Amino acid sequence: MNGLVEVFATEPTRAQLIWRRRGAGRSVVRVGAQTLSPQSSDAIVAWELHDLTPGATIPILVNDEPVGSVTTMPSLGDTRPDRIATISDIHLGEPGFGFLPRRQRPDGDHAFICLRAALTEIVAWQADVLVVKGDIAHEPNRATYDLFADEIAATGLKVIILPGNHDGGNHRGVPMIESLARVGHVLTEEFTLVDLEHVRVIAASSLRRGNGLGRIEAADAVFAAAGSAPSSVLLATHHQCNALPVPTYWPPGIPYHEARRFLDALAEANPRTLMTSGHTHRHRARRHGPLMITEVGSTKDYPGAWAGYLAGSDAVVQVVRRVADPEALRWTESTRSTVANVWGKWSAGSIDHRSFHHPWPS
Repeated sequence: MNGLVEVFATEPTRAQLIWRRRGAGRSVVRVGAQTLSPQSSDAIVAWELHDLTPGATIPILVNDEPVGSVTTMPSLGDTRPDRIATISDIHLGEPGFGFLPRRQRPDGDHAFICLRAALTEIVAWQADVLVVKGDIAHEPNRATYDLFADEIAATGLKVIILPGNHDGGNHRGVPMIESLARVGHVLTEEFTLVDLEHVRVIAASSLRRGNGLGRIEAADAVFAAAGSAPSSVLLATHHQCNALPVPTYWPPGIPYHEARRFLDALAEANPRTLMTSGHTHRHRARRHGPLMITEVGSTKDYPGAWAGYLAGSDAVVQVVRRVADPEALRWTESTRSTVANVWGKWSAGSIDHRSFHHPWPS
């Protein structure tokens, strides 16, 4: 066998496979009726599988040798689910990433390349709404925000934009409001909601001016919006809710006791809620009572990803996909070995934290 295949993401009818070359020679990868043949020069490639059977387990063969399987998620029913995409922690202008070793790119364009590729994929995925969950610039400045605004406007998508701590929290500089206004977009400084057929999308700013920690200042408005939703809610913030009184990883988000009070009130307002954040550059999922809580990583460092949500009347699917553009993929893969070769294991999380089917509580 000349390569390793990783199942990175699954949906009811789709999946994403990552191929890493191992040794010389040509390999043929078969997944059900689909045949995939990496080129001899491919060190890493992302493959998209389409038209899979929902709720099925499909063997993966490399050169006719079984190496694993893809298990798709259950169907969300006959009606089209709402499609919400999220990206976060873009960090335009950051010259590199990590330490021990630090990865550098001479032209410094990796964050922009990853952003543009992610947006192209999200448009092809046919998202109804895109939520940008903050940390757009690494250091806030007008040129960076103008660049971002132009890329967002070019998608033609309905977009909700949140600030992160790098956009005015503990990183101070030029605000992005004017750049967004130039292309007809508005920064969410408190909270915004959009109603789709099956889900209410709420985006709430967690920015705390002059501080890296988070706080949802418009909490009462969020509870009211969640409680009045016709059915289920997808809530997006930048900062994560800290799960323990003493943070066990960096960076900390909304302090534990404040976060717990917020989540308890949110669960009471609408138990049919999935809350998703950025900030940590990692992928994790946990429950808080009836709520599903997730963290989704950055577009520009390993694994280099964006998230999609398929929301139906009875359940929601989260799927986190690696940005598949070859240049973006080569860069994000190079950051896998930072932090003394720990980052690749730490940041990606397990597949069931990235891709899952969550039934809405009845």
